[in-house]
Amino acid sequence: MKISTFSKFFAFLLLFSQIALGKIVTTGSLSDIEKLLDDADEQSLVIFDCDDVLIRQTDATCSPEGWAVLSGYLSAVSKKSPELGQKLTRTIWETAPQTLVDSDMPRLVAKLQKRGIKVMVLTKMANKPLDGTTSADLRVDELFRFGFDFSKMWTNLRPKFFGLDWKSPYYKSGIVFSGAGGKGDALKSFLKYAKLKPSKIFFIDDKVENLKSVEHAFAKDRVRMTCIKYTASKKLSRKFEFSNVRLQIQLHLLNEEGKWYSDEEVERRAAEKLKEGKC
Repeated sequence: MKISTFSKFFAFLLLFSQIALGKIVTTGSLSDIEKLLDDADEQSLVIFDCDDVLIRQTDATCSPEGWAVLSGYLSAVSKKSPELGQKLTRTIWETAPQTLVDSDMPRLVAKLQKRGIKVMVLTKMANKPLDGTTSADLRVDELFRFGFDFSKMWTNLRPKFFGLDWKSPYYKSGIVFSGAGGKGDALKSFLKYAKLKPSKIFFIDDKVENLKSVEHAFAKDRVRMTCIKYTASKKLSRKFEFSNVRLQIQLHLLNEEGKWYSDEEVERRAAEKLKEGKC
């Protein structure tokens, strides 16, 4: 018991020594993040990445290997028929299974908001037209389904593009979409629009390059920066390994039936057909 307590205390000291040295803190523990955020106040800004920090797609198709194939397919379809490409992308977005990276994350966000701390999302995607809606609206709805409402602290801000077209950074409902550029530049544009100069910035992301982008953007500013690489999603295993055969079946069913069948549904259908002697 004494060893366990000492180990936890040492880990706690190590975590805060990394901040003191100006390094990126790496942790897979939400409780570590909550301890760090105890130092936030009403002049602070807390920023969360979305994918693999707040929510995670559970199909193997949406793993890095699977997504490379899937995005290539959607890109090819979009070149031939932009309308069909948008429709298929929206269907996948709205129906592919997802989960919270940590079931306690909505509580943490709500707790910060209750303390009067400004909390937002900074996601590396563009806001583009998508079959009668936009990718920004889909992201807002997606987060809302999981219990997040990042608009609460930003009720006075209207949606806005920080550029000339949909590839530019965009803001809506407490979410900044960085588009094709770096997250640091997008955040700078947003803070200028919001007329906000936080004294402390806490940024939680799963990718070092995004953390460094924000860190670099504010290197000359008088703001205390705490960058946290959150690795919890790496501990979440997917039920199935990626299979190109399964993906091709999913894409075929998507085109034929206008529905995305999860890995588990495809495997179950295949097992049923095998049992019936049909494959």
